[in-house]
Amino acid sequence: MAELHVLQHDAALRDPAMAALVDDLIVTSGDQVYPLRPSLNRIVTWCRLKHHISRNGPFDTVHAWGLDTGVTATGTAPRVIIHATSRVLPGKTTRRIVRRVNEGCATLHTINQAIADDLIACGIDTRYITVEPPSLNTERLAQIDRSELRQRWQIDNDTMLVTAIGDPWLNVDVMLATWIVGLAATTGRKLRLVAHPKMRNIHRAQRLLNSMNRPEQLILDPSAAAPWHILPTCDIALVLDHRANYGGCDVRLDMPPQPGLAGGLSTRWTLAADCAVVAEQSAAVDELITHEANGLVFPAGSTRDAAQMLCEVYDGRQS
Repeated sequence: MAELHVLQHDAALRDPAMAALVDDLIVTSGDQVYPLRPSLNRIVTWCRLKHHISRNGPFDTVHAWGLDTGVTATGTAPRVIIHATSRVLPGKTTRRIVRRVNEGCATLHTINQAIADDLIACGIDTRYITVEPPSLNTERLAQIDRSELRQRWQIDNDTMLVTAIGDPWLNVDVMLATWIVGLAATTGRKLRLVAHPKMRNIHRAQRLLNSMNRPEQLILDPSAAAPWHILPTCDIALVLDHRANYGGCDVRLDMPPQPGLAGGLSTRWTLAADCAVVAEQSAAVDELITHEANGLVFPAGSTRDAAQMLCEVYDGRQS
């Protein structure tokens, strides 16, 4: 059965974990993948996909990775499967995709129940939604040289390296992560945070650390682009669901929870790696992490509790 996987360029950049999952599926199945170039004109995007199918198909099934891609892919093959790998924020699911799915033009496969619940709340019929946890290629984790990266960042044996996790990966709020790690570091514990230069609120985080005369606390490295690359080098993974809204550098210690995006593919990679997990509570996180069993879970929006748990992990590793 000929199958085509459609992945938009911008989606792959925002979520390397999703792109890697597609790559691994292609290797094992022999299916084709088409990197669809996004366009502001939906008709142009649809024509590009139809042109590719007419030249390389026909295909029995088209797998569309992401809801936006799914809108474009409906009607291009007898069977269209839309894969949802990230939480759906209110207003992000268009009426068009709800209508097309409920008309039977496509089915939705989600990686967890929390995403399925989001889609049901948007009006999609449960008959067209299937929860299908992904299988990760954990061999990617074994290819990383932990000591080489830590040497490059000048991390000594007494310092614990923290990385912030969210879904998609690059949507992590580094300002929030910096504040939490900074709270823990004020107790005298040696903690540093590593992040990708394109993650959210990088510049605000740098300004905050500069004002505290601790610019070395934050390490920026492009190698943090993918979870399987950075996690083997880290001691603690800080899984953040909260999407903070800061005014300048005014950081509140405890903020009300807002709709977040943790608990997806990046969180699954975190559990597959050999590092401690401190996670913010959410419906998706609760599916994967049990407090004090395979990680520590702090109440949504509570930066003080998050910092305290970082201290607990630090003390446990040092003893």
